[in-house]
Amino acid sequence: MTMLKTNLEKLYQRNPSLNELYPFDETYEKLNYFINSEVKSGKKFLNPYRFSKVFNIELSKVFVLFVYISSINDNRTLELKYRYTCKNNTDVFLTEDELEDFICDEDCGCEEEFNLREAIESEAVDVPIFFEIDAYLISNILSSIGDESSFFKRDEGGMSNESINNLKISKDEIDLLEEHADDNQMIIRQLSQLEYLTEAANRAKLR
Repeated sequence: MTMLKTNLEKLYQRNPSLNELYPFDETYEKLNYFINSEVKSGKKFLNPYRFSKVFNIELSKVFVLFVYISSINDNRTLELKYRYTCKNNTDVFLTEDELEDFICDEDCGCEEEFNLREAIESEAVDVPIFFEIDAYLISNILSSIGDESSFFKRDEGGMSNESINNLKISKDEIDLLEEHADDNQMIIRQLSQLEYLTEAANRAKLR
């Protein structure tokens, strides 16, 4: 059994209702194919745009799945990261817990230090979200093909705040995140607001 399958089985055992939105066998098959192909081609982030296109799945559904997988404690598959680019063009990847006390890399020299979480929530900055593949999972995949020194290309597939705000999120998808996610509450609140606005717009059309 692969590491990915073990990880996913734990998610589905914890929340059996996940199978209603994302049937296990189908989801595992797609994720296994996609993660393996991305890692073998030198990537360390999963690109939701490409996943959506490859499997002809709505981007919003892919995004919610990636956020959910990233938001469960001790699930070594994906980790949600915010990429902040400072004034010296240094990219820093941070988890939600690291945003509040942001200090740029000391080797950068920009000396930026502020509450990045507050800046994101007030929309003072647009910091794209990335889904980083767990380092141990990457190593596991590369060792299976006898190559543990793959060159990782520059990050791609980050979703900007504007892109996220254009997603059409369903109530079932929001319920999944709000009821079961452990982490990444900031992005979940944003998605919840999107679902509320979508429902309000739909009600207005019916009047």
